[in-house]
Amino acid sequence: MGAGVTRYQAPARLTQARAELPGDSWRAELSPTGEFVVEISAGSRKQVLRLFHDREPAPRGDVTFVASALNDIDALLRLVNGRETVESSSLREIGERYEAATTGPWVCHLESAGGLGGSNVITMEGSEADLYLELDGGTAPDIYWSFVAVAHSEIPKMLASLRGEQDNR
Repeated sequence: MGAGVTRYQAPARLTQARAELPGDSWRAELSPTGEFVVEISAGSRKQVLRLFHDREPAPRGDVTFVASALNDIDALLRLVNGRETVESSSLREIGERYEAATTGPWVCHLESAGGLGGSNVITMEGSEADLYLELDGGTAPDIYWSFVAVAHSEIPKMLASLRGEQDNR
């Protein structure tokens, strides 16, 4: 690592949320109703995570970002910990997914910690609407909310760290 480059250190809230998050894979799918959703697979079990901006389905960029966040975080953590190398095109694709999502920061407010207006919500600086998560027809568990918000704040930090390391080689 060159002079002036700070190695990224994942915050505990990210590693904890990732460790507690169920599902082997997340991917964006088009539902039978034509809405983009996140399909979560855990072994043979499949669940559907729906994202809303207030009462309307969230934009495709937000759904794609969230659907890719699990794999992107796993890959970026391996990279920043020096366990893998990566093509710059992969970093560019992760960055493009981040850029296509509603701008942030995305801030998670959990009802269990006081919430905001009496429910779980993710506020987004780049939108007048708030982000809501629904898992199989009900409110998603707290860990999903925490992970989605922290992934949105940490992915650009990890990318910047990795790009800084590449630039100094």
